[in-house]
Amino acid sequence: MKQAMMTMVLAAVLATLGAGCAAPVRKVDMRNDDTAMGMALDYRDIREAAGKVLAKISAQGVLDHPGGGRYVMAIGYISCNTYQQMDPSMYTQAIKEALMDAGKVVISARKHADGTPDADFELTGKIFDSAITLGNGERRNEHYLQLTLTDLRTGYEVFASGAEPITKVGSRKASLY
Repeated sequence: MKQAMMTMVLAAVLATLGAGCAAPVRKVDMRNDDTAMGMALDYRDIREAAGKVLAKISAQGVLDHPGGGRYVMAIGYISCNTYQQMDPSMYTQAIKEALMDAGKVVISARKHADGTPDADFELTGKIFDSAITLGNGERRNEHYLQLTLTDLRTGYEVFASGAEPITKVGSRKASLY
């Protein structure tokens, strides 16, 4: 009995000491993040994707307003069908910030009486992913962030992106999210 009690006390002491040896929590500098990359999408991927979208839109000149003004843009429905069930607003917020910082648009949440956006353009899209097991046993995650920009005056789609996925390869045992 005494031996069992000593074993339990020793186990508790060792568990307490082991818990104290864990790495301390540290704050991450978001501008210079050197933390390990995971298989799921993180803010670095979202920022990179937003930058690519802005570069494509700028290169096409779709949002170059005559006379140097800014267009009014509405953010429509962005569906999300991913393993990690991320909130699509993480992605759309990054896109909105990039477009507004570039002086291309102002964002409107106003709607007409029939429910259509009171804007020049509407951004809609879809976020989805797929996980593929490779021949060498690794897993490849492909994250697709597809966007469509529609000119609400004409109904024409004037911009589309998302053919190139954000791709990550890692251990088959790595968590998808």
